[in-house]
Amino acid sequence: NAESVEVQTIAASFATVERQVIKSAGGLSWAEVLCETNAGPEKIADVQRALTAACYNAAADGIFGPQTLRAMTGFQQANDLATGYLTIETVRALGLDPYT
Repeated sequence: NAESVEVQTIAASFATVERQVIKSAGGLSWAEVLCETNAGPEKIADVQRALTAACYNAAADGIFGPQTLRAMTGFQQANDLATGYLTIETVRALGLDPYT
C-alpha cells in the first residue's frame, strides 16, 4: 500500500464582511471573585434566590448556567458593579455573606 498525495486547486472567493468591535476606554480592573471553595451549589442557590428577590429571574437550582449569568449581569449593570463574574462585591450587594 503506497501512500499518494493529490494536489487540488480551489478557486478563491472574496466577500465583504462587516463586523462590530466593542472598544472600551481601556485599563485593567481587578475584582475578587468567588472560587469553587465558597461557590458551591448551596451558595449559588442563595445567589439565585437573592437575584430573583431583586427582580432578576434565576431558578434556584444551584447551577450557574446561562439564565443565572443573564440575571447576574443585569443586576450588576443596574447597580454599577463589575460584570461577567460572580464577584464578592456582587454577592454583598445582594445582601449575602460571600464566605458562609
